[in-house]
Amino acid sequence: MVNPMESIHIRKRSYEGYCVGVGVEYPGIIVSAQTDDELVEKFKAAIPSYKRALEKYGVEDTEEVVISIDAGQVANR
Repeated sequence: MVNPMESIHIRKRSYEGYCVGVGVEYPGIIVSAQTDDELVEKFKAAIPSYKRALEKYGVEDTEEVVISIDAGQVANR
């Protein structure tokens, strides 16, 4: 459960009628919605399962890898 005194922040970007939010304190949560209110509700709903997953599986110190995609492959889809 979320601590009522905890501040939670969502980094939001808007795209053609919808927005995508990524958690600042919870970077593993990414949600999309049509309004800010919907974005906040979806985000809040995801926090308990996100915390349970972290408790159950933990966080490993693993190497982060970046995979490149040729822009031509994306444009032709």
